[in-house]
Amino acid sequence: MPYAWRAIRFLSLGHLRQQNRTPDLQIKRIANLAEYRAHIDQSISVHQSRWLKELRLAASEKEFHTKGFCYPCNKEVEFSTDFLYSHTTVNNKPVPNWRERVLCPQCNMNNRTRASIQLLEKTINARRDMQIYIAEQVTPLYQTLKNRFAHLTGSEYLGNEISFGLTNKNGIRNESITKLTFADNVFDVILNFDVLEHVPDVDSALKEIYRVLKPRGNLLLSVPFLSNDYENQVRAQLDNNGDIVHLLTPQYHGDPTTAEGCLCFQDFGWSLLDQMRLTGFTDVNMLLYWSDALGYYGVEQMMITAKKAS
Repeated sequence: MPYAWRAIRFLSLGHLRQQNRTPDLQIKRIANLAEYRAHIDQSISVHQSRWLKELRLAASEKEFHTKGFCYPCNKEVEFSTDFLYSHTTVNNKPVPNWRERVLCPQCNMNNRTRASIQLLEKTINARRDMQIYIAEQVTPLYQTLKNRFAHLTGSEYLGNEISFGLTNKNGIRNESITKLTFADNVFDVILNFDVLEHVPDVDSALKEIYRVLKPRGNLLLSVPFLSNDYENQVRAQLDNNGDIVHLLTPQYHGDPTTAEGCLCFQDFGWSLLDQMRLTGFTDVNMLLYWSDALGYYGVEQMMITAKKAS
């Protein structure tokens, strides 16, 4: 990056901090695969520029730092990025897992979780007095949200440790996304981040989320997404006896409640949005966003929003 441009960018970030202003975040709403393909065709030069910039940042193949504005912290920080969970290479060089490994040293949240708070507050316009449910409770994201929203309910999946709806000795509530213990029409907003891929029965999970949302309530959802595919890629399923049948090499994701990790049953394509519409959700859209000023790298990040019908 030329010195003059670097100086202008850092001065701009400093000015935003002094004015207590968050850098603007441009968001593109996409409803289906056809719209996404048209968007990709129209964005080739922009995406190429982002891709080349990110490759330059990661050229050392070692942990590196970038200045930016952390939305949850409301301040300029130095984000740290390493190569943990890197699954992509270019010219035999690893590419960071931008979604998971651009970390703020203050709040300890990554690209995906920091952005979820900004989208919740600025796109969904969540208010402090709203009833909000998030399907996690032992994460930095939950702790940050607890300080911002007075009526936040969180939970983890603890299996048979205790009955669903109860809390363990550490105050962690046990819930299954396919059989929630909440009454109908309870929550203004439901947050579900990287959970559905670990659920063998996605339809049941979507129906439960829909049931406990208030009419016109909002869902903010993230999943590992196959952006160029319509169909979901099923990695594992349950047979008639409830035993796991692996269709692809088993893949386990990190789980804050267990060292063994959590099995991934599927990676999602655009058919997920149609599944949501069949459940009854309206205004189902994929939000596309990127911002080097906010530390949202990865050429283009994705998160799904939807509403319960009125």
